[in-house]
Amino acid sequence: KAAPHLIAAGLRNLSLFSLEVAGTSFARAFELIEDYKLKVDPALLGDLFSGWFEVQQWRAEFRRIVTLFETHRKRLDTIKGHPTYPRILALAGIAYCQNKQFGPAEKLFDQAIAIGEKTGDRDAVTHGCLGLMGMHCTAPQRGCWETVRGLAARINALWGDDAQPYYRTYCDFYETWSHSIRGDIDQALEEGQSLYDFGKSLNYSGAVGYGAICLAFNEAYSENYDAAIDHASEGATAAGGKVDQMVSLGLKGLSMVLSGDTEGGAELLNAVYEDGIRLDYRGVANIVDGPIGLAKAMGGDLGGGVAWIRGAIERALDEGNSHGAAMSHISLGSIYLMLATGDEKPDLKTLAKNAMFLLREVPFAKSKALYHFDTAVEMGNEVGMIGVMAQALHGKGMTLKAKRKTGPARAALQDARQAVGQIRWSMMENRINADLAALG
Repeated sequence: KAAPHLIAAGLRNLSLFSLEVAGTSFARAFELIEDYKLKVDPALLGDLFSGWFEVQQWRAEFRRIVTLFETHRKRLDTIKGHPTYPRILALAGIAYCQNKQFGPAEKLFDQAIAIGEKTGDRDAVTHGCLGLMGMHCTAPQRGCWETVRGLAARINALWGDDAQPYYRTYCDFYETWSHSIRGDIDQALEEGQSLYDFGKSLNYSGAVGYGAICLAFNEAYSENYDAAIDHASEGATAAGGKVDQMVSLGLKGLSMVLSGDTEGGAELLNAVYEDGIRLDYRGVANIVDGPIGLAKAMGGDLGGGVAWIRGAIERALDEGNSHGAAMSHISLGSIYLMLATGDEKPDLKTLAKNAMFLLREVPFAKSKALYHFDTAVEMGNEVGMIGVMAQALHGKGMTLKAKRKTGPARAALQDARQAVGQIRWSMMENRINADLAALG
């Protein structure tokens, strides 16, 4: 009798978001079932694993979910007819996705959708669709924007005006995320504000938190760093899950670095990184890896920062994060362009610290800047990240201007203007037009 009571207690505490207590209840119930070889009703077993996996997801314990799922897959398959089964599949799929195992993740999401289609279970279809939306945003490929939009339309068609706040929040968040990665920064800001306002109107912290994350990300891309810091702070406070908190704090740290508080931002970025390592959470690199290198470079350790960003590019590519890799190439291009033009003169301490790096790199800084901007353009074109292309082409144009190649510089800036014309990103559009006009 103890196991059913513990499972019920776990579900009750999960509904109250008492994750520590809920997790302890589920773990103890599982131990009793294992130790005494108890025969458990399939419905109860479904409640146990769906509840336990959800607790572990909120706590970013994704490897633990995968281990439990793989170890007990045969037992879980005995509850295929229970409504919690597709939810378990979707939660396991999210864990595989966070571990960068996208093939197994996609199969589980598709399986959840197939079950929902067969049984008429709207929740099963929705969980599978949301999982796929998150996967396509995490590892974007060509056509993923249309895929995400189609999945969102499917969820909206299933529920109409009856969608529960949880579903609407995640659906809107993933759509906004996809627009941000594509480069529709102004549109993503509007959508983030709408999601934030929706959360405030219902006093629903989940929507408030995700709306704040969207606002922070896109304000940072609009170079409104103070606003980004404020939104990121609110996102961290409202965050229900550990990953959401790390994303918020990572955005805050990056915005602090870019606003001039290099030391404070670097400290926060490194704290997030260490937290992710402690949790054995692979996805932490997608949040802070490139920004940590940028903080090092902007803090005066040019050689260390450049080396870190190069490593971040390799790690991002290994994990399917083409957007993170492309943005790190843009960071390196910008650093080399700064070295080539000498727009920011380093102090004597920085010169001494980076003497060998500067002697080795400065003579080739313009060529290296062009390499990194060109690589970012190629990556953006391959996936359809138009904002990446616009930003990198602008950097290329400014590098060519520094090389006194006015014609090629103008051509690159014209290509940048053509790219930015395909998206809504007013800050970048204004900058490209101003630099093109200044070129004459």
